[in-house]
Amino acid sequence: MTASLHILTLDPTHEKPERCQVCWANQPAFIYEWRPLGLGESKTMRGFCCPECAIELVRDMRASEIHEWAGEEGAVNAEVPDFMGPHDHKVSAFAATE
Repeated sequence: MTASLHILTLDPTHEKPERCQVCWANQPAFIYEWRPLGLGESKTMRGFCCPECAIELVRDMRASEIHEWAGEEGAVNAEVPDFMGPHDHKVSAFAATE
């Protein structure tokens, strides 16, 4: 199962939320839909968020994926100690942002 994050633009003519539902401080500009890794449809979180929180949601997803890859890499290395496939992929995917 994979995690997913969808960020959609807000249509203020139909949706008029007053506050970001992540930080509760700013005016929302987006609709978000976040499904964490391994959780079913019932655990999907939906709401309105500001631009700053949209960026934080992406950062949270990135951190979750790095953590997941580390676990997978450890499991693979325990079985095949010199297999570098997951490590090489992680380094190329996140090298510029770490």
